[in-house]
Amino acid sequence: MFCLKLCSYLLKDWVNGILIIFEDQYAVGDVVDFGAGTRGLVEYMSLRATKIRSAGGRLSNIPHNQIAIVHNLTKDWSRVDFTIEVAYITDITLAMETMKEVAQEMARDPQWQNDILEPVNLIGVSRVDRAGIEISMFIKTKRMRQWDVEREFRRRLKLTFDEKGICIGVPQQTLLFDNSPERKLIGYNDQNKQEPFAKKEN
Repeated sequence: MFCLKLCSYLLKDWVNGILIIFEDQYAVGDVVDFGAGTRGLVEYMSLRATKIRSAGGRLSNIPHNQIAIVHNLTKDWSRVDFTIEVAYITDITLAMETMKEVAQEMARDPQWQNDILEPVNLIGVSRVDRAGIEISMFIKTKRMRQWDVEREFRRRLKLTFDEKGICIGVPQQTLLFDNSPERKLIGYNDQNKQEPFAKKEN
C-alpha cells in the first residue's frame, strides 16, 4: 500500500513538472507565489519539485503535486502597483500631476531609464473616505526591477510632496457638543439599541 501511494505521488509530481516546464509557467530566476504564504525566488527545478528561496533566506522544497496555482511575478516584465493616500483637502489634480512628473523624470534618469518601460501605465483615484483620497498608479518595469524602482519612486515622491505642501491623509472625526439644557445623554444597551440614560434627580 505504501509503495502504491509513493508511486502515485511521484507520478503526479512528474506530470505536473512536465506541464510546468512545457508550458513555461516559470523558470529558475523567477519570483513566484504559490499561495498560502509560499513565495520566493526559484533557485532549482526538477521534474519532481521546485526549490524557492523566500524571506529570511529560507529555502523551501515544494513537490509539484502540491502546486495548484502559480503566480509568476517576473514573467517577461513586471509592474509597480503603487498607492498613496493624500489629505482630503488636497488639490487632487496637482497631486496626480506631481506623481506623473516624478515618474517621468525618474524614467529620464540614466540610472533608471533602462529599468522603467512605461513610467505612467495608469493613474487615477481608487478610493475616497474619511481618511483622505487614495490615488493608484502603475509603473511598468523590466522583470525583477519593480521593487527597486518602487523604493526610489517613493523616496522622490516624498521629497516632492514636501516641497509642494501635499500632505498625506490621516483619519478625521468631527465631534458635536449640544449645550442645550434639554439635552439627553444617549447610550447603548446590550442589544446595541439606543436608549436614554435615566435622568439624574436634583
